[in-house]
Amino acid sequence: CHTFGFRSFFLFGESPVYDRPTFEQLSGLNTATPQGLLAARDFLGNARMGYKAALCQRDIAIYLAMGLNGLIYGRLARGRARPLPWVWLVLIGVMPIGLDGLSQLLSQPPFNLLPYRESDWTLRLITGGLFGTSVAWLVFPLLDGMLDTPRPASVVRRSIG
Repeated sequence: CHTFGFRSFFLFGESPVYDRPTFEQLSGLNTATPQGLLAARDFLGNARMGYKAALCQRDIAIYLAMGLNGLIYGRLARGRARPLPWVWLVLIGVMPIGLDGLSQLLSQPPFNLLPYRESDWTLRLITGGLFGTSVAWLVFPLLDGMLDTPRPASVVRRSIG
């Protein structure tokens, strides 16, 4: 996770999020240079801005969505749900996060192939949440099916002794 300060949440400061211009202004860093990007990644925070979370906004959304959907799955669907079809994983999870991330990447140096754009924290939360949700509904039923698979009698007899 890159954890750039302008793509991370901050705790105990003036704001939980800072867009790139505000982050640059308050931190004194110029993120237009490679050195500035490295400094934005390594920036931990300060008393005014708050202190940076250990993961970027999109990763937090992915893990939070997977955790919440795991709780929902365990409570309501365990043993009954089928895995999300791969095509839905691609359409719901991979396409939105891929389009957002790739279009942002290709709009910035060194590529500059598209008009400049920087996704905001809400779009990162939405695309991360969609990805985490779709992965959860693929993986949890698969894991559930593997863990509940009956073992052959020969394996059970060998393990008993």
